[in-house]
Amino acid sequence: MKIKKLKGPILWREETVRLFKEIETDLVSGESVLLNIQSSGGQIGLVEQFYNKVRGFSNFYTYVSNFASSSAAILFLLGRKRVMHPDAILIFHGTTLSASEFLGKALEDRREDVEEAKRHHIFCEEVIVERSQLLFEEEVRSFMRDKEGEGRRVFRAKEAFGVGLATEIAVL
Repeated sequence: MKIKKLKGPILWREETVRLFKEIETDLVSGESVLLNIQSSGGQIGLVEQFYNKVRGFSNFYTYVSNFASSSAAILFLLGRKRVMHPDAILIFHGTTLSASEFLGKALEDRREDVEEAKRHHIFCEEVIVERSQLLFEEEVRSFMRDKEGEGRRVFRAKEAFGVGLATEIAVL
């Protein structure tokens, strides 16, 4: 089994794209891969693209040694076997757009950004429901969206295991 590490933000930059391509190549060749994730998240579009390429592989495993937040938590859910360190946490939240993403953009481009953010939000909710097996759509929506339209939910390892987000708790 090959062990890969993702530490830091998930961005459209060379090292992240290369890591995801290496994992995809290893999986296609039949190699088992364990991805050790420690990340505050990043661009969900990159995770969604990777998710769609490797979601059917049974030889992909994920591990959170400390924390996986936002898109990194969604990436964790891709693993066939999803292992969390006993002290690790997963953090999920709704997708957001910052004001800086709108600066200098035409109105039509802004609308496209909002639509893309909505699509990413739905993708995240669907992945959580699909992979947890014990959380229902209404429950996921409730912690992904609060009164202001944003939500946040922290799962400690024991709770993540209890609802099926993690398949095992262990120190690797």
